[in-house]
Amino acid sequence: MILIIPLLSLISAFILGCIITNKTSLKTSSFAYLFFAISLGFIIFTAINYYFSLILSFPTGIIVAQFTILFFEIFYIFYRKPLIRPLGYLNDLLKEKLLMILIIVIGGILFILFRNHIIPSINGDLYTGESTYGDLPFHLSTISSIAYGQRFPPDNPMYAGTQLVYPYLINFFSAILVYEGWSLRLAIIIPGLILSLALIGMIYELAFILTKNRLKSFLSVIFYFFNGGLGFYFFLKDYSFNISSIFQALFNPTLLKEYSHLFEQNIQWGNFISRMIIPERSLIFGIPAGIIILRLLFFREANKQPSIFDLILTSFLISLMPLLHTHTVLAFMLILP
Repeated sequence: MILIIPLLSLISAFILGCIITNKTSLKTSSFAYLFFAISLGFIIFTAINYYFSLILSFPTGIIVAQFTILFFEIFYIFYRKPLIRPLGYLNDLLKEKLLMILIIVIGGILFILFRNHIIPSINGDLYTGESTYGDLPFHLSTISSIAYGQRFPPDNPMYAGTQLVYPYLINFFSAILVYEGWSLRLAIIIPGLILSLALIGMIYELAFILTKNRLKSFLSVIFYFFNGGLGFYFFLKDYSFNISSIFQALFNPTLLKEYSHLFEQNIQWGNFISRMIIPERSLIFGIPAGIIILRLLFFREANKQPSIFDLILTSFLISLMPLLHTHTVLAFMLILP
């Protein structure tokens, strides 16, 4: 029963995302609808719980917030009867073969890395691996402070009594799941994996809108996720690209050099998966929110202006951005007029 409650929260967040996505005037590609609904739903769900907790304290705030969301969803679905057909959108997604290849391959790599890097238990001891050695303890402290210590807003885990000025909304989301019964490991891995897969679909669709070409969209995602400078040259030079080395890098990365961080060769461009998605959790909220904002404001159907609801939603997401992801805020300072 304890494991079911956090799962129900994820389902409620997804339904909320479907309702909000349907309410916008944005026409997402049918294969990308699920990714928009998941990302938007998880972000808005967490934000509502966050503001209720600021007013009513934690955990009272999340209890009231989630009952409020639940009653809203029941009322809205019963009276408005919105068109929510997740199985239909899933069928459309399965037909997008290049995107499915990306989801299966990158999703498989992400699953292995999350499984091996996020506090696995080995002989009764908890471990963290490679690029998460510094970031993960910080995230664990923030989540634990909220979920177990019920300190909200949380203090900086490195400086007791000092206000935390890190974009911790993704950690607050995990803290909700921990409070509802999941372990710290599950509360980090499951949202991280779901939102990372959604990010694949959103980048693919954005590239498709820009290029009108599925192969270019496919390559855009490949280049985005498998970046990392020229370190691959030294990997191929050392290991001649054999399959066993690939599996060794995935399952036991500490035995290999980090080929995107070779300081003696001045190679310091960390790979997006190993250096960003796994350790730096805030981007799995921030980048999807940034893509949604861009889609609502700029990448729309020809001659179709944003609706009032679109502008309100965009304003709300922009206002959340300092709590979502600092680097997306900085990027938007450069690109938004």
